Amino acid sequence: MLKPTPIPPIPRDTNRVICAILPNGNAITRLRDEFGTIYVDQDFKDLFPTTGQPAIAPWRLALVTVFQFFENLSDRQAVHAVLTRIDWKYALSFKLTDSSLDHTVLSEFRTRLVNGNQELLLLDKMLKAFNAKGLLKTRGRQRTDSTHILSNVRLMTRLEYVTETMRAALNALASYNPESIQGITPIVWFERYSRRAEEYHLPRGKQVREDFIASVGDDGYTLIELVSSKEAPFGIKDLPAVDALCRMWALEYIRENGRSRWREGTELGAPRERFSSPYDTEAHHGIKGSRGWDGYKVHFTETCDQDMPNVITHVETTSAVLTDVERTQAIQEALNAKQIEPGEHVVDSGYVSAKLFVSSQKRGMKLVGPARPMQGWQAHTEGAYDITKFKVNFKRQMVTCPQKKKSASWKVKPKPNQIHVRFKRSDCMKCRFRVLCLKSVNGARSLTFQPEQEFKMLYAQRALVASPDWKTVFNARAGIEGSAGCSSLGVATLEVLW
Repeated sequence: MLKPTPIPPIPRDTNRVICAILPNGNAITRLRDEFGTIYVDQDFKDLFPTTGQPAIAPWRLALVTVFQFFENLSDRQAVHAVLTRIDWKYALSFKLTDSSLDHTVLSEFRTRLVNGNQELLLLDKMLKAFNAKGLLKTRGRQRTDSTHILSNVRLMTRLEYVTETMRAALNALASYNPESIQGITPIVWFERYSRRAEEYHLPRGKQVREDFIASVGDDGYTLIELVSSKEAPFGIKDLPAVDALCRMWALEYIRENGRSRWREGTELGAPRERFSSPYDTEAHHGIKGSRGWDGYKVHFTETCDQDMPNVITHVETTSAVLTDVERTQAIQEALNAKQIEPGEHVVDSGYVSAKLFVSSQKRGMKLVGPARPMQGWQAHTEGAYDITKFKVNFKRQMVTCPQKKKSASWKVKPKPNQIHVRFKRSDCMKCRFRVLCLKSVNGARSLTFQPEQEFKMLYAQRALVASPDWKTVFNARAGIEGSAGCSSLGVATLEVLW
């Protein structure tokens, strides 16, 4: 139960001792001196019930959470610091003799934040305090990058994967309602699923293995039918492990002639639908550049103005299968909601597209990033006719080739939003510069490009990348990788205080 109380002043004994021992202060004491407590109990009122045992002041737990990330401490180490370090007592308004804190309340506090969808509350309140002190530049420059987060699960082969999913479902049912599976599970199921699925224990030999794969599939369908029947106990179908089984079998198996078989090739589900483990169904296999991993992806955004502290302004964890470009607009909208939207947003090539260049400009923001190079062999062959050699007249809906021939058709494709033009085959066949334009013997040249605004913005950005000034402009992005390897709260606090 949350009972908001006024934040107590710093006890005299603590203040006197810390001034004597640390006359110049340190990061923790300076944080309290410069920003106060940052948090108040009312910030967390939605996370606590109105009845029950009185809660420890949430503003203190929030500050302890910040401090432990600041110094990379475990919960036990953080509580030990509260009990033994004068600077922590000073910042938390504790008396020197105060020892009323247990390490378990820290994990409970973080759980409340997550369950209440308030994961960013601590960072957002800190940003408001920084903004009030003039540490965030209005419409300044910010940069964004992403990195990977590994899921705490075991990597498995496909057969291990489905076998362990079946085992996890049976274990969940046995824990939730033992009577639900007593008398309905064959003895052979105990032999197959009583121990963790590992290749060492799975059958070898092609035919024996194929029979085992089919048997596991049949077992899964049998269990799904049992938990879906009207006689099944209430709630067992909604267990996470049972839901994972249903999803897994839809992705991995096909039921034919009363038997189960693997899905092969194009029958397999989309990678975005496949999860890495029955114990973490939100973890997926992601690829960034040449690196692959199973888990999640986290996006960091931080300020990067000269002569200003670098403060992380937004952190967002997403599925590993989502591309960076899919999150650019969402990140900009989140910064706008915090009223700290940048005037210049510096990103790498994964975050940019022609559409985003235009939408960012409409927001009054300049999106800076290397536009992806043109595709096609013409763009990489000296003297060949790439799209820059053609004149595009959007008003007349016509394209003129380097040899002054006009396009024969102009079609707008809504999905994706592109324009497709084609030249006359007769013109292309007669052209003596055909080898610079086409490799096809009998074909005609066609072009696909973006609508006018996107087209012009894209090629303006490509021209900027090719200019001598580009390195100076893009140098602002340097350093974000280092921030991505640290805690958001820790980096924000460290950069401001030092």
